Amino acid sequence: MAPQLKKSWHLAKDDDEASLCIFEGALLSAFQAQQRWSGECAAASGCGVSGPENSILNFIRMQERPKALAEIARFLNRDDLSNIQYAIRKLLQMKLIEKYQGKNARREVTYTVTGKGHALTERFAELRREFLLKASREVGVSGAQLEQAAGLIKLMGGFYESCAREVVICRSDGLPGE
Repeated sequence: MAPQLKKSWHLAKDDDEASLCIFEGALLSAFQAQQRWSGECAAASGCGVSGPENSILNFIRMQERPKALAEIARFLNRDDLSNIQYAIRKLLQMKLIEKYQGKNARREVTYTVTGKGHALTERFAELRREFLLKASREVGVSGAQLEQAAGLIKLMGGFYESCAREVVICRSDGLPGE
């Protein structure tokens, strides 16, 4: 369903490239909307955390087991560890999570949700069901469709990661023609 190419875009010289542009635009827009949604749910629950902070909090709670910084970064596919650490400090200050240190203090630090963090993540789950899941079901989006979409996004994410590594190897200094 690529748009008719009346003029050539710098990123799309044919219909497949136009389709990729549409996919990327939808992906970026959906990501920002999800982060905004996550932050608004936290605000509606009386807690001033951002969307990314709420995502970190919900991941820490996932499967009810402590998580290390590396796990958090890996799951969220983020390499901005200083920003994740900042978010964790904020969650600690708000008493939404607790820090545990093992024998090797640096390598064995994990985080778990507190009672307050548990209540916030429960409220988030309730709002998700009440609004997001309900809206999806009302227009006929099934669990199978969501899983299929997730599979495509994961596949494309793998392509982006692999191609990013290739571009790093091929990178040169300066712009073409300089």
